[in-house]
Amino acid sequence: MYRFFNIVILNRNFDCMAKTGREKNTKNKAKHSKLMDRKKNKARSEKILRKERLQAIVKKSQENQDNS
Repeated sequence: MYRFFNIVILNRNFDCMAKTGREKNTKNKAKHSKLMDRKKNKARSEKILRKERLQAIVKKSQENQDNS
């Protein structure tokens, strides 16, 4: 009985070893990171643009209130 469990444990260890052949996720990793950086930069620039537009609107409304 003990021998059977020992063999099962050994077989599990072999499944966890490094795989042979082509490495996983190396083909598209650079492309993916490039696209994700593009997405982050786009969101960041849109956030800045939105903030500038809001500031312009607030400034214009303050000027209108001062003139009235």
